[in-house]
Amino acid sequence: MPAPGPSRSVTRLSSLEALEQELEESFTHLKRKLHAVHDEVQQQQLPEKAAPKLASSPPGLSGTFEFERQISEDTSAPPSPKIQALKLRSRSTIEQDGIAESLEVPHQLKQVAKMGSGMKHIGIAAARARATGQPKDLVGKSSGEDVGIRLHPRWMELATKSDQRSTELSSRKSIKRRLTRNTRIAQRSGPLDIVPKQTMLIRCATVHPHSPFRLLWDVIGLSLIMADAFLLPLSLAWDLPMQPSSVGTSLLFTAFWVALFYWSGDMFMSFNTGIYVNGRLVLSRKQIIYCYVQSWFLFDLALVLIDLATVYSEFVGKDDSGSGTAVLRGIRSFRVLRGMRLLRLVKMSKLSVVIEEASVAAGRQWLVLVVAILKTVFVVMISAHGLACFWYMVGRFRENDGKVSWLSLSDVVGVDMFGQYLHAFQWVLTTPAPLPVDPDSPLERLYCILIVGVTVIVIGGSLSKITGTLAEIRTINSEGSRKRREVRQYLHAQHVSLELTSRILRFVDYKLERQSSVSLDPTLISPSLHIELHVSQRGAVVNRLPVFNLTQELFPEVFAEVCGALEKHVYGKLEYVFVADSWAQAMYITSIGSFCLTENTDDGEYLNDDHDSITGVHWFSEASLFAETIVHERSLQAESFGEAYSVTGDDLAKCLMNSPACTAMFCEYAKELLSLTKTHADKTWLEDCSAKACQSNSFYLEIHPDPKTVLKNITIDPQSQQRNAEEEETAGNGCSELFDLYVDPPDVQKTDATPGLLAADLARQVLDMPIKQDELLATLREAIPEIHPDWGSHALLSQAGEREKSESCCLSIVALVTDSFEDYTAPQAEKVRLKHSQWIQLREIVQWTQVDATTLHAALVLLAIRSLGKSKRVTQQLPSEAQRPEQALIYFMKRHGNVVPSVEGLNDREFGLLCNVLEVHQEFNLAQMLQGENIAASVLQLQTMIREKGVDVFRFYVLFLLGFMSGLAGGSGSRFMNAKNSASVIAGIQCLLHVLDSSPEAVYWTFVIHRANQLLLPADTPEDIALVRLACLSRVQDKAGFIELRMNWDLLGMRERDVLVNHFVADGINRQALVLEFLPDCMARAKQNKCVGVHVLLQVIADLVESLISLDHSHMLKASPRHGQAKILPVDLSDMSEFIGTVQNRLVFLNCISHCKVRFADNRYYLLMTGDNWGRTHESETDTTFLAYGVKELLQRQKFLHELVAQSITNRLPSA
Repeated sequence: MPAPGPSRSVTRLSSLEALEQELEESFTHLKRKLHAVHDEVQQQQLPEKAAPKLASSPPGLSGTFEFERQISEDTSAPPSPKIQALKLRSRSTIEQDGIAESLEVPHQLKQVAKMGSGMKHIGIAAARARATGQPKDLVGKSSGEDVGIRLHPRWMELATKSDQRSTELSSRKSIKRRLTRNTRIAQRSGPLDIVPKQTMLIRCATVHPHSPFRLLWDVIGLSLIMADAFLLPLSLAWDLPMQPSSVGTSLLFTAFWVALFYWSGDMFMSFNTGIYVNGRLVLSRKQIIYCYVQSWFLFDLALVLIDLATVYSEFVGKDDSGSGTAVLRGIRSFRVLRGMRLLRLVKMSKLSVVIEEASVAAGRQWLVLVVAILKTVFVVMISAHGLACFWYMVGRFRENDGKVSWLSLSDVVGVDMFGQYLHAFQWVLTTPAPLPVDPDSPLERLYCILIVGVTVIVIGGSLSKITGTLAEIRTINSEGSRKRREVRQYLHAQHVSLELTSRILRFVDYKLERQSSVSLDPTLISPSLHIELHVSQRGAVVNRLPVFNLTQELFPEVFAEVCGALEKHVYGKLEYVFVADSWAQAMYITSIGSFCLTENTDDGEYLNDDHDSITGVHWFSEASLFAETIVHERSLQAESFGEAYSVTGDDLAKCLMNSPACTAMFCEYAKELLSLTKTHADKTWLEDCSAKACQSNSFYLEIHPDPKTVLKNITIDPQSQQRNAEEEETAGNGCSELFDLYVDPPDVQKTDATPGLLAADLARQVLDMPIKQDELLATLREAIPEIHPDWGSHALLSQAGEREKSESCCLSIVALVTDSFEDYTAPQAEKVRLKHSQWIQLREIVQWTQVDATTLHAALVLLAIRSLGKSKRVTQQLPSEAQRPEQALIYFMKRHGNVVPSVEGLNDREFGLLCNVLEVHQEFNLAQMLQGENIAASVLQLQTMIREKGVDVFRFYVLFLLGFMSGLAGGSGSRFMNAKNSASVIAGIQCLLHVLDSSPEAVYWTFVIHRANQLLLPADTPEDIALVRLACLSRVQDKAGFIELRMNWDLLGMRERDVLVNHFVADGINRQALVLEFLPDCMARAKQNKCVGVHVLLQVIADLVESLISLDHSHMLKASPRHGQAKILPVDLSDMSEFIGTVQNRLVFLNCISHCKVRFADNRYYLLMTGDNWGRTHESETDTTFLAYGVKELLQRQKFLHELVAQSITNRLPSA
């Protein structure tokens, strides 16, 4: 009989096969119906186009496009007369005073409302049927590549849960407030004490109970109590006067007055010293006063009042004969006041606790023993001293009464004070037998009995305590010996070799020495105290990491949890911590011992001769905390006995869950660290990357601004840079923190010609005569100091990449103005070099801008400084409304000319041009138009602003766009504007030239149709145009890329295609339109991720568009007054882009929209993937999900065919 398990499996498999067969039969039947309908339609001669026809060229640009296509066929042939005529025709389309012909809205889009999405066209339906009927791998196709190091989904989930964007905005405002709260401990009552104790007295009035000052104060108090314990019994027994008449009385006099001032001040200190309540440090003054009043206040007040009464009776009221003085003299005769001061011995228990805690903190067992023995001996000696003094006082009282006492019987009445004390002390220690006590002296005999009892109790108990302490220490040591003996017996029984036995025993000895043989029972202390214990043990190691040091400053509670999450490891000599080419599962932090980093060879052997020796605190594989997958590139090996800590990304994420602001800080740090890791040679040892990533973090910049980058201190000239270097060298390490961040920079002698004037002279010189590129570059760096590689603004703000782009922009715009084709294309490869026809078109656009020395000067300055507004080092210091790049640059120009000194040489007209163009550039992004990301309403915004600001601003804006686009990839010239990239840029700018004489819809859709012409794509229907725009969003560069895109499009259902067509042809003017920001990134990541793909992404986008359209957008349109007549609804898809890169299950991605949230902020929608989505990113595709998706695809195909058949029948009925 077969087993039940396999039988169930076979039954389940047969059911699935039957279902699949049934679906395939249904699918085949529908295909036959569709072919029959298609043949019948052809017989009735319904119109169907054999092949899609290219859309006509937009008016005013046809000659240019035709000329470009003909030149592209044969770039080496000399220009024919026809081509020369085309040149003249293309030039005639762009005149100096404007655009010759206006553009019109393409006829394909005029009847969008009537045509719908164009799905009624029977040829499209047939193409849909052919695409659906093709045999394809529905779920296993992979078009992805290795995407390198990616952020782990856990961090995106944390960022989403904490609502990262709002957290960042709110936390940056409260960073300094948070830092002030952490440092002003007097106003804080928390479970942890993580602020350095050495700064307590400086920063707050409340004293830490374990601060050095408080410990010294307690030591003084202990010394005074010991002095009172010795002097007061002597003064009472021998009736010593409180006058400095002898050495003994002077000592008594001094001790009394010091004690009076000390204990009076101690009451004030007790009101201002933190206390521990159930193990929790309390530094709130109200709670301190409340606890002190309930505990020691009345006791301390009574003793201080007794001291004051003693002062009055001994010094002030000695010559007074009043009744009150008589009473005090009576009390003085019995020395009651002085005797009551011995009650301070009760406080010995409080001070002894401090001594015991200090000895335990020292971590030495012998010190604990010594302290315990000294404490016991002190108790015995003080007890014996007190008993001896009072024994003498009893005898003296009897002698004063004229009776016989033990003093007379022992013949010590005439002996000096020291001899009498020794007799009394000996009597207490060794009581003579028989007792020399008068039979008529019951008080002396009773006191002798008391001495015997006290001696037995005190001395016996003390000796027993010392014996117990010794036994306890012996037990602790024997525990280690027992463990070592067990290891030795085990090795002997297993016949282990001598060499290995020696190594094991040495390691056991080291571990027993480093680790306590007694484990802590965690149930005895609270969780907060347990975490604080970890901080004291590991904090000094963990805060060596820059990001954890910053965490300790701003989020001490999180830092404490990180310390508790660390796992300690002990390694023997030559033992590997991790091995090269293995998965990095955690970050390791070395603390004690010597380690070495080794590399492995091609044959797998490790090189031990050439390695990096490491001692002290270092950290490795930090990227494993944040990356999805990372591999150790080197091995870490212990050269001696050593210790290291490890922490995993999951453990770190758990520590951050309760702190949204700290989560935002770590997410920002993680992204920066991984971006630096991608270009770092060694991905195992990243200490320099850690420092750079932390220093660029917005939280760090808020509390640790670099004095050189503070706006008021920035000075761009070589003299200031040299002076700053000398100051840093003189100041030394650590002194830069004392630099005043907000002082005005010192006056610097300037040359007669400011940088701006030099730039103006350079602009005039360039137009007069050509300059070699090498000379031009050197002159540019001197004339425009912001781009100087050594002391310019970019260099000061660590923007090397942006500085290179700015140089490329300036060199490119000069080459365009001076018609220097070779200089412009110098960094381009020969295969993709800019065509001469394209160069002619660029030159025509430059001529239209009517460039002169003034506009060229302004353009050079703007292109040189444009990227300074991106630097977080300076934008962090600006108001929130001025932190966008363009607004930040305008803010610098108007209020901080020292950051952009080239602006000083601009006249009023040039300055106005820069400000106006920056405002235009903030509202309209040409790069987004080139990749189809914005819409026609964006052109409307540009049109509105240009009409407000004038044609001169528009001409200057076009000139700026030419330089800006030319320098996108850097280079000594234009690396970006090659033959492939320049085609779309030229077409886009040429269409924008019609923005003043044509409708925004005509300008935008003419550009889209031209992109279709460039890629040889159809553009006959709204669906075709939507596909062209989708091709721009997908960054399709050739026909092959479009064919693959079209295949993914044809797999969509009619509903999805209809929704997407309506979305992609919406202009935002006549009806609302969504602008899906970061959609190109989503498309690129979908191509790379085999679990997503373009087809699945388009389905999700269709669901998203339907969901967003159904929302009420009235509040958003009211909140966007600058949009004018536009009906734009921006949607930020950055979160979805990150999700696409990490999701590993197609069904999870298909259903992600149902788990998303939409938040409105900053005049746009933000699509948040939520923790429900991020928590499922690592759910891999199983056989069940694989089959489920396949069934869903078959059902969807069946539905598609039903729709096509129904539509074909509907189209056939009228002709019947």
